[in-house]
Amino acid sequence: MSLSPRCIETLLDLAENKLCCLDVTDREDARERVVLGRCIQELRAETSGNMVAMADYTGLRRRGRRPRSLELAAA
Repeated sequence: MSLSPRCIETLLDLAENKLCCLDVTDREDARERVVLGRCIQELRAETSGNMVAMADYTGLRRRGRRPRSLELAAA
């Protein structure tokens, strides 16, 4: 699904505004800051047509225990 340039610019403005107003007080706020930063990166990449920025995404760290398959591999 492709978004129009106007929609992308609106979403970019909303994400930047929320990021500017965000006060980081705990881990949840820190995670939200990371997600918003990634969102802004992806929207800018979409605007410029640069899909390479999408490929270098390593993902966010998960909360909780590591998956069992990773625990067995580390042992």
